[in-house]
Amino acid sequence: MKKGMRRTLTTLVLGIFFAGCTTIPGERDGMEFTEMINAGEWEALSEQTAEPFLLDTEMIMRRSDMREFWKILAEGRFSLGETELLVIDEPAQAARYGSGLEIEQFFAKYVPERSATFLAQSTAGRFYITIGRDEDRNRMIYAFAGPLGKEQ
Repeated sequence: MKKGMRRTLTTLVLGIFFAGCTTIPGERDGMEFTEMINAGEWEALSEQTAEPFLLDTEMIMRRSDMREFWKILAEGRFSLGETELLVIDEPAQAARYGSGLEIEQFFAKYVPERSATFLAQSTAGRFYITIGRDEDRNRMIYAFAGPLGKEQ
């Protein structure tokens, strides 16, 4: 095999391998979700929210309930406002959302290993947002909590 052809084949194989790897969401992913929240894009948020979904310490099991949550926020003109986003856990940790077996099991069963929890410090308060990729590699919100108290 010629040297140039071997290099092209190696590059192609590495490209396919890395394309198959699921990356941990970064700040850009988190900011895109905060922008959707601020813009009231409840339908887009609904499509990119995992089922089930953890809201504060409660699991929302039905897609219709989760859609209603985002719709109510949008209709109420909820906005995070100016937001500073910090990645605080890679991978995401259940303890950010409270203690208890139900929350631990939710993270163990539903939240992908390669996920991240963000702290959104905004004019509306402080919020946790956990983002990962589903089995089809779609970016999804798995959990949302806030506004948080000062000690969290």
